[in-house]
Amino acid sequence: MLNNDHVKRLYFIGDIHAQYNKLLKLLEHLDFDIDDLESNAGNAQLVFIGDLIDSEPGFDGDHLNLLRLIKHLVDNNYAYCLLGNHEFNAIGWATELRTGQWARPHSAHNFKQHQSFLEAVGEGSEEHSYWINWFKKLPFFIEFESVRAIHACWDEQVISAIEPYLNENHSLKEEYWQNAFDPNHELFGLCETLLKGPEYPLPKGKFFFDITGEKRTTKRSEWWQFYDQQDDTPPVIIGHYMLSGLPQAKSKNVVCVDYNAAKAEQPLVSYQVSLPADDQQYEFANKSYFRYVDQPDLEDLTNQGLISLLELQLQLFKTFQDEHFTENEEAFVEFLSDILWREWNPMALTDLDDCRDEYSSFEEGAFLFAKYSNVALLGAYLYLSQSISIGLDIKNAKQKCAHVAWMLIEKAKDSGINQNSEF
Repeated sequence: MLNNDHVKRLYFIGDIHAQYNKLLKLLEHLDFDIDDLESNAGNAQLVFIGDLIDSEPGFDGDHLNLLRLIKHLVDNNYAYCLLGNHEFNAIGWATELRTGQWARPHSAHNFKQHQSFLEAVGEGSEEHSYWINWFKKLPFFIEFESVRAIHACWDEQVISAIEPYLNENHSLKEEYWQNAFDPNHELFGLCETLLKGPEYPLPKGKFFFDITGEKRTTKRSEWWQFYDQQDDTPPVIIGHYMLSGLPQAKSKNVVCVDYNAAKAEQPLVSYQVSLPADDQQYEFANKSYFRYVDQPDLEDLTNQGLISLLELQLQLFKTFQDEHFTENEEAFVEFLSDILWREWNPMALTDLDDCRDEYSSFEEGAFLFAKYSNVALLGAYLYLSQSISIGLDIKNAKQKCAHVAWMLIEKAKDSGINQNSEF
């Protein structure tokens, strides 16, 4: 279901909850600029997973600018947008079953959840009606050739059961909207499952309070565990579950992109799917496909930690070392300098006579490791220096670094310098 044959990737964007500025920053991060077709907007499309509205109390969003932007993107084939449970609830709030009776009760709890949207559009106004009518046209789910998306839960039986009620684009037919809020009609349960996820009752007397403070006597089912057991089912992307922590897949075939962007400190998360995704080498559930602003570079974090460990070890060695070198130590430093630029030489320098100083910044560290440690630690120091500090990825680098370390440790022992009994 692609609008353009040139689309090479899809970006699935999690629950926004009116955080317009977060969306702008994410689009910039994704290099998605519809005014510049040299950007990713020229060969990618967005898929909004639903829950565009209802910002968290105390953290104001910008409902109108957000909705106008997303509708513009959808209308101009830059994006798709799914129905979320908050849009569904908004339709229920605005649907009068009979005089004074609303499809979604106008309770204090429901009003508090929906207040920011109602204030933004003006309850009962033409603006309000405009967006409710647009919400009604949003599809429950979307299927591409190699991936599918829905707000909360993909259940094949429920999908089959609800299809007679849907338009061709998988939005609900107008004549069934009142039934969707009738607990006695099958459509009610179907919508609940797809937009809120299946739940099971807790044992009698058991309950818990959710993050909104509401008392719950049912618990959400981890339906994705059963989804993975089905053969030949396309992977699915969902939102809804207000996750936290480092983004990762729910299972091998289910990815959630809702990391509670309604909260100020939480990111608006997206997930990239390259097309086609049916290549045998393509791993759908991969942490590296998550995209969001201020995303940590995990490899860089590990590298920083390794460098810190080296620095701590070097600082310890420095406390052992007298500032005045012995004659043997001075001779060893000359030998070490020669070995670093002749044998180690990670930058493959050819004019060695003019490049003797290129590795001078590593001489002190190599000397201290040669004097106070062993081949393994000195080899690790050389390897991390070239792979992280210099930033070179060299074939057989670990073997070469260990070989150089072996030469230096042997020389240090022969010179009576090395004080480590382990080779």
